[in-house]
Parts: sequence; C-alpha cells; structure tokens
Amino acid sequence: MDALFVIAAELLIVPLILWLLIVLDLAVGVVTTTVALVLGRRSFGEAIRGRGRVLIRRLLVSVALFFAGLLLVDLLFFNTLVGIVLDEVGDDERFSVDIDSASGSFIRGRIELHGFALEGVQGELDDPSARYQLSADRLSLDIDTAGLLALRLTIEEIELAGVDGQLERLRPRKQPMKRLELERDFALERLRVDDLRLELRDRVIDRAFELELEALELGPLRSEYALFDALVRTEARGSLAGHRFTLERGETDGTLHSTLELRDLPLAPASPAIEDRTGLRIGGSADLRVTNRYDLNADEAAIDLLGRVALRSFELNGVGELSFAARVLLELADS
Repeated sequence: MDALFVIAAELLIVPLILWLLIVLDLAVGVVTTTVALVLGRRSFGEAIRGRGRVLIRRLLVSVALFFAGLLLVDLLFFNTLVGIVLDEVGDDERFSVDIDSASGSFIRGRIELHGFALEGVQGELDDPSARYQLSADRLSLDIDTAGLLALRLTIEEIELAGVDGQLERLRPRKQPMKRLELERDFALERLRVDDLRLELRDRVIDRAFELELEALELGPLRSEYALFDALVRTEARGSLAGHRFTLERGETDGTLHSTLELRDLPLAPASPAIEDRTGLRIGGSADLRVTNRYDLNADEAAIDLLGRVALRSFELNGVGELSFAARVLLELADS
C-alpha cells in the first residue's frame, strides 16, 4: 500500500501544475487588461465603453488559446507525462513500477494505467523483511480537479481491477512499522479493489496460503494515517486459505467500527505449537469474530479491539508424557 500511495502522490503533481498554469494565465490576463484600461482612459467607465472591449476580447482569445495549448499537450503527450512521473518514482530503490499503456486526461482528472506491474521490498534494501510482486489489468485514479485550485490534494477514487500478486515475509521486523512519509500528503475518498488473488508466503514459519478478494472498499483515508483508517474504514468479502470471510464497517453514535468474521476455521494448524508446550493435540473448528472500535469524540486516538471465538467442534488428545495440568484438562474434557 505504501508504494501505491507514493505513485498516486506523484501523479497528482501533473494536473496540479496544469491547473495552476491556467489560473495563472487568467490572473495575469485580467491584471494586464485592467491596467491597460485604467491607463488608457480617464475613467474606468469610459474605458469599458471604448478601447476596453477590444482588450477584453484579446484577453478571452489569449486565455482560450492558452487553454487549448494545454489541452493539446494533455492529449498528445499524456503517455509521455505519465512515463516521466513513473520514471521519477522508479528512482526509489525500494520498488519499481511498469505499465503497458496509459489513457485519460490530467486536466479532467482521470488517469488509467493498463498492464500495471509493481514489485519491491520492505525494510532494508540489503536485508529486507519482505518482498512483493503485484500486477493489475487496470489501475484508475479520479482526481478532484476543483480541489487542486485550492491546493487541496484529494483523490476521489483509486480502483484496482484484475489483481494478481505475491507477498513473501522473509524475516521478523527489526523495528516497528514507521509512519508513511510522502513528499506531499493527500486524502483519498475511496479505494476499490475488484477480483484480487494474492499468494502469501511466510518463510519464518514456513507456511503459505492464498487470499482472494471478490471486492474491497476503503475510505475515506488520509495518507498520513493510512493504517489507522484502514482498520475502521474497510469493508470486503472473499476467502483466506479457502475459508470465507466478511469485513463490514459502520458508525454508531460517533463510533466507527469494523467487524471481521471467519467461519469454520480448522484448529489443527495451531496444534503443533500447543503440543510442543503441553503435550496436548487439538482438533476441530471454530468461528472467529474480531471488532475494531474508534470513538471519534475521544480525547486521544485509540482503537479498541474485541475478539470472540466460538467453537463448532473440539477434540483434545494427549501425546507422550503429560504434565499434571494437561492430565487435569483431559479429565475435564472426558467428564
């Protein structure tokens, strides 16, 4: 997600520059026309009735030609501008990005990257904690162009469609995850992901499983608080390691909340760790429900986490020599 935000932040700068040029040309034209009117006549009213009409027409023609020139640049050199931005992003050694083609308009605030491919690492370059690869049929951005005029960087929507990828954990993190730092902060109204398939590998515990998302929607989200917002502003449906899950969000009396539900989870994968410590082997299945709550009116930002496990079935067997506590548990299970 960090790399995706970096790319979005860099793409924002091009439409910002184009719209600022339009506003600047209009402002300069108005100022120079006003000065010419005042200097050319004794009163402003006389100027408007005389030479002012000619100057105003020239102003309108100048602005129209300038806007047409920017529009022509936007149409003819859109792919070139996108390539320049992505090359700038590629200077970051943590990740690389590539596309097959691009379409849209910076002035209209619509950018589509087709055949999008992203790969990179997390942590230190010479000793990364994780590496990832991601490809998407399409990455789309809708930018709030009206907000750009007020220097308010807001993306109305980022959409990823047809996503395949791999995330591989290589080692535990040496340091806690740092806050995402970008050259420019922005707000994201909505992030949508459709049809995602992600292979998750953990080299530390030597396990692999697959995450599939039919649909995911997240937002609103602020780049400086991305992880925090993601915890309480996301809804999704899909499967993890073949087990269906739903993630729902809502707001009640000023409290944001999200609930993750996984059903019929097998307990057998947790058995080896328990068996090593207690000599007890477990089996069966359970439902898991995890809820995050955030009070918008609280003095300090904090998320309350509530977990609930409901056993569907449960098996407990002794293996080898058992401790006194383990024997008591077996006796209680048999009674």
